[in-house]
Amino acid sequence: MKNLIMIIGFLAALLGLIMTVLPFGSLAFLPIALALVAGIIGFRMSGDQGGGKTAFKVLLILAVTALLLGIYRTAFDKNVVAEDETIIQQEEESLEDARKELEDLEIDE
Repeated sequence: MKNLIMIIGFLAALLGLIMTVLPFGSLAFLPIALALVAGIIGFRMSGDQGGGKTAFKVLLILAVTALLLGIYRTAFDKNVVAEDETIIQQEEESLEDARKELEDLEIDE
């Protein structure tokens, strides 16, 4: 049971870390919360059974790191799509050029 909790916790922590780096927003907090819960449960279970706590300490550190990174990305990073006027103007000129070329073509039937 302890190994299953550890595996689930590590997978959730890694998924949470990946989701915080990618633009998933606050959706990344779900696997991070799962990793924190799994780490705390596993840490308590290993204390009761007298086993090693090192893996669960690493899991908790990884989950807290992902949580802090997620909070930082949510609070300070703004995902703004800016319209670039030069690109829009180039697209319009390209469209006008294409229309002129099509109008200048003579189709013989």
